[in-house]
Formats: sequence, C-alpha cells, structure tokens
Amino acid sequence: MGKNRYLKKQTTIIGMLLLGMSITTLVACGENSKYNEECGDLVEFEVDEEYCQKYGLREEAFTLKYPESLEVDTQEDYPSKNYASFFKYDKDTLIVESVNIGYFYGLKESGKDGIGSFFGLTKESLLTSIVDQYRAQGLDIRETTMQDETIRGEKHFTVRGSINADMEDIGLAGSYLIQMVMIATEADHGVLLIMLAREDSGITSFKEFETKGCTSPILQTIEGS
Repeated sequence: MGKNRYLKKQTTIIGMLLLGMSITTLVACGENSKYNEECGDLVEFEVDEEYCQKYGLREEAFTLKYPESLEVDTQEDYPSKNYASFFKYDKDTLIVESVNIGYFYGLKESGKDGIGSFFGLTKESLLTSIVDQYRAQGLDIRETTMQDETIRGEKHFTVRGSINADMEDIGLAGSYLIQMVMIATEADHGVLLIMLAREDSGITSFKEFETKGCTSPILQTIEGS
C-alpha cells in the first residue's frame, strides 16, 4: 500500500512537468551488466509505439533490463505519466532503491532558441522545477548539483542530491541519494530517470548508481529501439 502512495506522489510531481530538451543519443554501455547478482537474473522490458498509444503516453521506444527481484509498476498495474517504475523494498515495504522512467521534450538549450523559448524553459529550469516540486511535497532534497555528468561514458544533464526522509506513508525512511538523469532517445526528446538509493542499498556514491545495488542494470542497459 505504501508503494502505491509513493508512486502516486512521484507521478504527481513528474506528470506536471513533461517538457524537456535534447541532450545526446541514448546508447547502451554494453552487454555485460555490473550489479549485485543476488538480485536475480535480468529480465527485458520494452516500451514501443503500441504501448505508448494504448496508455496515452508520449511516444518513445526503448528497451532495458532489470533484475527479476525488483517489483515493477507499469501502466497495466498503476496508470501514471511514467513509462514504468522499478522498486526494491525492505521487509517493512520501505523503499531501498527505485527508478522511475518519465519523459521530456521541446526545451531549448541554454542560450539558444528552440521550442522551449516560448515558455522560457531550459534543462536547468525543468529540473529545478522538479526539485522544487519534491520539496513542496515535503521531501527536502539537499546538497544538489545540476550539471553535465559523465554517465555510461557520455555527458548527460543530471541533478544529484540527498534526502533524509521520515515519511513511511509514502515508503521512504532513512537517508537516500537521489539522481535525475536526462537521456535522449532522439535529437529532440528522451527519457528522464529519477533514481533513489538508501544508505543500506550498497550504493554509496553517485557513480555507483551505474554498477552496484539492484537497479544499476536499468541505467546500464536502457537504449533506444
């Protein structure tokens, strides 16, 4: 029950902010995923045109792999503005790790004209708005950085910060790292990954979102299809 309230809250935040910008083409880092193998074998998940049209989502096409031990919420399970959400819970059904996959499109690049010029939005203002929405919902994101980061060997615009949460009603309790990554599937649109990792997840730094814990294969393997 807690996980649905948590997903609903993140959906409210992300669903209000569906504009984004082009960054760089999404490419998988390779076939050999590095992660905690105790999380189980990898399972493939695909979003295609049919999936998006069926559930009224902005059209994107991508595949990824995730460990079978993760709980997955798709449009069939819980309608939202996200393509899918992946969770690892502790014995009390509190979130240890999570990845929500939404989308962005149409923002102008900083200092350049573009579709987003009409709205005055940039990648910085988009992610700032998302952070502000989290804070408005009572989640205090601290120590945030917002800049291009090298992830999977490429530059992606990213927000990084931390959360100290005591909100069991939405599935959050403890200290978490939070990372938001904008990854393009085509030149002018793409997916937005919002990732959480609690201090006991095995992920102790932002770089380890790529290689440790149970959710790292998602970031490693997501690619346009």
